Amino acid sequence: DSVQGATEGVTYHQAITKTDTLLYLRKTICRVTPLHFNTEITKLGMTAYKFVLPNTTFARPKDVTEEECFLQPGLPSLPSGLTDVSPCYYDFPIAASFPHFLYASEEVVNGIDGLSPDPEKHGSFVIVEPTTGVPMESRARSQSNLVVRPLTLFPRAKRFSNLTIPMFWAEYNQVGLPWYISTLMYVTVIVLPTSQTFLSCLFLTLNLSLMTIMV
Repeated sequence: DSVQGATEGVTYHQAITKTDTLLYLRKTICRVTPLHFNTEITKLGMTAYKFVLPNTTFARPKDVTEEECFLQPGLPSLPSGLTDVSPCYYDFPIAASFPHFLYASEEVVNGIDGLSPDPEKHGSFVIVEPTTGVPMESRARSQSNLVVRPLTLFPRAKRFSNLTIPMFWAEYNQVGLPWYISTLMYVTVIVLPTSQTFLSCLFLTLNLSLMTIMV
């Protein structure tokens, strides 16, 4: 197997457009996830694009065609909002999801008390400078859950059958850039293009002046 066109979020391809799909390799769930354009913002004096993880990232495979390859043969499909990642963890029954089961089906959310899913707190995104492809800020959030299969042989534990129990959720974040990198980016993206236009006009004016004098 091979992965092409994806990165681990350190940098992305240059000349990013709003119609591009960024591919992010998330080792914690052993797969590549897409990031789609959400909005344009200004950060550190530069135009930046915010790309977000779609709410179908952990959708049930039969509901999203692109997810069909994540079905596990011989096992029932997990509810929408959960992705079986057990092959990545020595077949231990683990499922990945957004924190607090954000965007998961009601059958998942209603089985657990105390959940407060919030797209702002539990979604994932990256803010990237489109010319250089350098990420200026990012949040990668995911939750690990224990999948409990039918426990018909254990009467006392039977009530936990077919439940997905949250274990923990983690957040990997990049809160900014070192000053020397942001300064270099500003010079590359803002100063140099402006200077290039000014110098081109200056040289053109000088050239025309010299031609006039010679005539």
